[in-house]
Amino acid sequence: MRTMRLVDKHMAIGTATLVCLAENARKNKYNRQLSSEGIKSLDPDGSHILSYHFLHGHRAGSPCEEHVRTVWLSKMKGSVLPATIVIDIDMQTWERLEKSFSKNTSTIGE
Repeated sequence: MRTMRLVDKHMAIGTATLVCLAENARKNKYNRQLSSEGIKSLDPDGSHILSYHFLHGHRAGSPCEEHVRTVWLSKMKGSVLPATIVIDIDMQTWERLEKSFSKNTSTIGE
């Protein structure tokens, strides 16, 4: 089993990056993804803060390749309160995110 270090900084991404993560989750048929309606509800200029993440290894109750389940506090259109969004991220994409933030980059993909 793989181990992962905790992100040692707060990770914040923009809406374009969150949408890419959601589209990748859909492409990979992961359990946790954001619906089309959910994507439309995101504030296009919003920031989304990673609040929790862990390794996960199931898809629809069956074992699959390890990926990272992430929980985001997200800025939605017309709301000052964040919504909680859960998105599964493949390991390659997670490692790119983690590497980006270890270099003090605040966002990727935008």
